[in-house]
Amino acid sequence: MTPLDFDIFSLPSLTGWWLYAAVVAGALTLDLLRRSLLPRHSFADKHVIVTGGSSGIGKALALELLRRGARVTLLARTEARLKAAVDELKPSCAGTARVRYSCASITDSVQLDKAVAAAAAEFGAPHALIANAGAAAPGLFLEMPVSTFESQIDLNYLGTVRSIKAVVPAMVEQGRGHIIVVASAAANVGFLGYSSYAPTKWALRGLADCLRNELLGFGIAVQIAYPCAAPLSSSRVVPTSS
Repeated sequence: MTPLDFDIFSLPSLTGWWLYAAVVAGALTLDLLRRSLLPRHSFADKHVIVTGGSSGIGKALALELLRRGARVTLLARTEARLKAAVDELKPSCAGTARVRYSCASITDSVQLDKAVAAAAAEFGAPHALIANAGAAAPGLFLEMPVSTFESQIDLNYLGTVRSIKAVVPAMVEQGRGHIIVVASAAANVGFLGYSSYAPTKWALRGLADCLRNELLGFGIAVQIAYPCAAPLSSSRVVPTSS
């Protein structure tokens, strides 16, 4: 048989790859079709708590929620920054949209519980939580003390656990809710200098997967996002007209 005298179907590995690609493409197409037919989630007249809401991604998400008619509670540690954020966001309120703040650290369960209770007393039980608060402490592994790793776990991972713990009982009681965990691209791939930070975001992936299964029966949806790095400290609200 000459080099050109062969049957394409006599190459099972090549045929297998084409079959695999066809199955994957078909599954993706069906999933996109399913998603397009699902009803859009509405936050109108719903109470949403955003941790780390005084700046950056948290404040940007709060703006979008207000534009969708939500009642938004910003939660962060520094009251002055929270007040400034609320003043900046108030012009975007219309219809059912309202914004307030609660001052608390996600490293303190007592503060969190009090802040969530105060928010619920004014805006009603929380329908959704956006667990966005967190921070990175870059450094070389050989140079960082163990205390840096401990503080990163306490803030980024356990802080998210505390935040969810503070709101989920009310969601279970009302039989519905929405938890959105804001992780990082570092939850998927590690980088030089982020050995104390990236593992805490990987842990959030595992937490979200477990809670998605555990809370499904209570009507609570759990999602996780993986944003890339952004210049958070310089973020400002952009008016809708712009």
